[in-house]
Amino acid sequence: MAEEMVVSHTGIKGLDLYYEEDGVYLQLGGGEGQADMLQMIGYIKRKKLEGADLGLISRTISGKNSDKVKVAEPQEELILDEEIDAEVDKYRMTAHITLFPCDIGGRELSKEDVLDELRVKYKVVSGINEELIDQLLGEKKYYEKMLIAEGKKAVNGVDAKLIYHFDIESFTNKAPKTVGEDEKINFREVNQFSRVNKGQKLVSRTVPTKGESGFDVCGTVVPAKDGVDVSFSMGKNLEYSEDGRALHSTIDGRLEFAEGVVSVSASVKINGDVDMTVGNIAFEGDVEVMGNVNAGFFIKANGNIMVHGLIESAELTSGGDIVCVNGISGADKAVLKAEGKVYAKYVERATIDAKESVTTEFALHSVLMSEGYVDVSKGKGAIIGGTVSAGEYVVAKSVGADSGTATSIEIGISPAKRNRYKEIQEAIPTYDAGLSRLKLALEAAANPNNLKSNPKAVAEVKVKLAELLKQRSLLTDQLAELEEAMQSAQDGQIHVADRVYPGTRIAIGACTIQIRQENRFVTYYREKKDIETMTYHFTPGQKQEKSDAGAGA
Repeated sequence: MAEEMVVSHTGIKGLDLYYEEDGVYLQLGGGEGQADMLQMIGYIKRKKLEGADLGLISRTISGKNSDKVKVAEPQEELILDEEIDAEVDKYRMTAHITLFPCDIGGRELSKEDVLDELRVKYKVVSGINEELIDQLLGEKKYYEKMLIAEGKKAVNGVDAKLIYHFDIESFTNKAPKTVGEDEKINFREVNQFSRVNKGQKLVSRTVPTKGESGFDVCGTVVPAKDGVDVSFSMGKNLEYSEDGRALHSTIDGRLEFAEGVVSVSASVKINGDVDMTVGNIAFEGDVEVMGNVNAGFFIKANGNIMVHGLIESAELTSGGDIVCVNGISGADKAVLKAEGKVYAKYVERATIDAKESVTTEFALHSVLMSEGYVDVSKGKGAIIGGTVSAGEYVVAKSVGADSGTATSIEIGISPAKRNRYKEIQEAIPTYDAGLSRLKLALEAAANPNNLKSNPKAVAEVKVKLAELLKQRSLLTDQLAELEEAMQSAQDGQIHVADRVYPGTRIAIGACTIQIRQENRFVTYYREKKDIETMTYHFTPGQKQEKSDAGAGA
């Protein structure tokens, strides 16, 4: 009887297993595309050979021995079906699958089989790539580990953040400016302050977004966190916008930013001197200087200015009051202008122009002007040299000096009107000279005997002459009004509590007298077209009675 031929059912290339009566034999084949050693060993493990000599199997495969080698005792063969193996990562966000071949006569897997096994055995139900399953089964991609399912990561919401509508680096970076070799910095023009306007948006905050939940490959929802809103660190002089998402300034002022807090200040405070480290100051609010204002610098403020130190030959312009706690040493270059009051401990060689009043304890070779009053009655109370002009009154302890220093006190109309009066007086002769020249030119152009007579030139000269006449007429009208005001100035007075020295000039309105002998305890006032005197009688804020006359000029 012919021996029955034993057939290998293995579904892996290059490896045959023969189940014979006396045992199970392994034999390696050749050719292209054969499985590698690990795949062969893995396949043999799937066959579940009982009592297999694994060491011999490994040596045979690794040694590529093509002889037929007995590796186990006789037993019934297990015909393998197609199988899958899946791996799910510890976070359950990915699953990988590997397809293993079936034996000849074994059952091939369907797509539904794979999906069922993923669901039942590995609990993978979400994010499955079914197209990949079709490709895997169709192309028989055995032993390739492939990503078969992927979860969706949760996306947390974006937190709100603050947006600063100004350059925060200017507050955090204090490094000095660097320049090239050919560049120059005018340190006096350093702008140290960030100015803001009322209603200006300074800080806003974005809207936090909602988080988007995810899922893992096992179908479990992965929760997301919603974005967190951020709060404002709100300083002074700020208000919320209607939607509460922005801060606006409630005033015109100086922007301040420290430790995350935004504020707007109505004032600027300089803790030292106004010098090269600070530069010139231009600010809409109040300015306070704890030190000096050095020579050559200026301060311009819409509000008040207070200087605790000394003002040198600097320029200060205020929309309010100016206070110099110490004094002014101006070197004939300091200029202070204020819409309100000016106070200085002393004034030396400086010009002060204040709309409401000027108050000091000592004035030396200075120009003090005010549409209101000038008060030099406190402290030493001396006015020596220079010119003092006021619209209402001047009060001092002494005026002039023993040496006969020229000192002028003017009162009755405002210094601005008095200056305008002088300007017009100086300008009218210039206009008259121009009119004379134009009249001569007109006569020459209109002369019929003049060969160069030109009707067009005559018309042009007439237009210029009419315009100049009109401008001169306006000036003469203004001059007449000012003269009338000066003549009618009756209320202005000059009060001297101690001495008026020779060399002093007194002017009230259009009336002027020169002091030739010392006067004491005197009040000067105007009576009609003359300047009269009476015993010193001064009560701040009250109109003085013109009585008790008798002090001499």
